[in-house]
Amino acid sequence: MNTEIRTADAYVSVYSDSFSSRIRIDDYSGALTSVLEIFENEMEGWVEKLIVKSRTQDVLFFESKGFTNEAHIKNYFLDADMFFMT
Repeated sequence: MNTEIRTADAYVSVYSDSFSSRIRIDDYSGALTSVLEIFENEMEGWVEKLIVKSRTQDVLFFESKGFTNEAHIKNYFLDADMFFMT
């Protein structure tokens, strides 16, 4: 199920996959701390894995919050790389 959430500080497009027990952020903008707050608010007890499709410039932020770089795709974002942070 796809959900778009907007707050005063951020926008997040979230995909919830209850079959695989995962929540994934497919797109985001705004303050990264607000993006994570939205993400954490969407989590429920059934979630086993959190995934963010991160832009290159945001990888260090997500790593500082405990995420790990699981994979990356070259030129995913209009000639910019994308990193799966979990």
